[in-house]
Amino acid sequence: MYNLLNLALSVIRPVYFQYQEFEGNTVNDMGIKVPKYKTAVQFRGSLQPVDSALYKTLNLDMMKEYKRVWIPNDIRSLDRKNTPDRIVFEGNNYNVIHSIPWHHYDGWNEVVVVREKDYVQG
Repeated sequence: MYNLLNLALSVIRPVYFQYQEFEGNTVNDMGIKVPKYKTAVQFRGSLQPVDSALYKTLNLDMMKEYKRVWIPNDIRSLDRKNTPDRIVFEGNNYNVIHSIPWHHYDGWNEVVVVREKDYVQG
């Protein structure tokens, strides 16, 4: 399989971040559900700010911080009614809110993430 992202990452400098898959919820002593994540896995890819056109297309809140992430790994679709998986980058947690799953075709995925402090689960 030809992986265009791996070719691009040989020319542009990749960034490194951690990926944590949502595992389930636990309940704390106060009876509140707390998300539990699997052990973090180191990934490399491209991480870019979201351009204003995509804010409009995805109906994103302009007051929140979003990133686009291209990853040469298979991260499952995260557009579901569950707690999302997350990416940890530069000390911040980012929840995955949108996925374009190209891994089966081209060997990479694109995801849109929102900084956790800005994320409110509906």
